[in-house]
Amino acid sequence: MTVFGNGAIWMDRNVLGGTLSKLVNEPDILLFAFFESFPMAKAICVMAITMIAIFFVTSADSGILVMNSISTSNHPHSPKWQNVFWGVLMAVITMALISAGGLKSLQTMTLISALPFGIIMFILCLCLFKGLRTDELYNSAHMPYGSRNWNGEHWKLRLQQIVTFHQKSDIKRFFKEKVEPAFAELQ
Repeated sequence: MTVFGNGAIWMDRNVLGGTLSKLVNEPDILLFAFFESFPMAKAICVMAITMIAIFFVTSADSGILVMNSISTSNHPHSPKWQNVFWGVLMAVITMALISAGGLKSLQTMTLISALPFGIIMFILCLCLFKGLRTDELYNSAHMPYGSRNWNGEHWKLRLQQIVTFHQKSDIKRFFKEKVEPAFAELQ
């Protein structure tokens, strides 16, 4: 972006006499007008179209993967017809928006549909900030490790567990009541 952007500004000011500035409201034509000022312009234009096509195919594939993942509850093996359905649906919506109002309507729809996700991302950032602050407070506390979770509740039970000498039956009961259900839940 830096090379092409600065190169286009320099060429527009020094070589082309402002012809690129006149096309600023037509970005689809502007790129190819800029490439026409280079030697082998046709080859560069073909390469640009190829790169744009690869970008769109990769973005569409990522979008299909995400929508398919959401619709199957992240199941690893979804039916092939579902991939085709999401791809066709995205293509139809894109073509309808482009035919209705051109690139501007497609960009507007993208911004409108991204707004709820932007709000969700803002809330997630606030939650992350709150979590990091809590983590910093927890780690900066000058308390011994064993008493960090102490809140005063169930102190008699905790004291009894500390001073009790466990027998083999206590260990078996602990495995039966705590360890086995935890492994069962993990499995």
